[in-house]
Amino acid sequence: MPPPSTPPTLTAISPSSAAAAGAAIALSVSGSGFVAGAVVQWNGSPLSTFFLNGGAIVALVPSALLASSGTAGVTVAIPGSVSMPLTFTVSP
Repeated sequence: MPPPSTPPTLTAISPSSAAAAGAAIALSVSGSGFVAGAVVQWNGSPLSTFFLNGGAIVALVPSALLASSGTAGVTVAIPGSVSMPLTFTVSP
């Protein structure tokens, strides 16, 4: 069994908030340790993710996830490891 991967590190998400009942958004995720095949997760559920480079990826957040106010933990998963979360806020 291969050793676990070093977890990716998140430094920022942009935007970090949106209004409830808004349209789908493109979420830019900055950090380090991203690899091809990395997946952005929203409260543990995978989003459609586009790898740009080892420090930048973009994910599509569908409008259904922005339907009501609250917070979501945004993480990045790579094979064998998941980052610590950053918080995304959906405001009323």
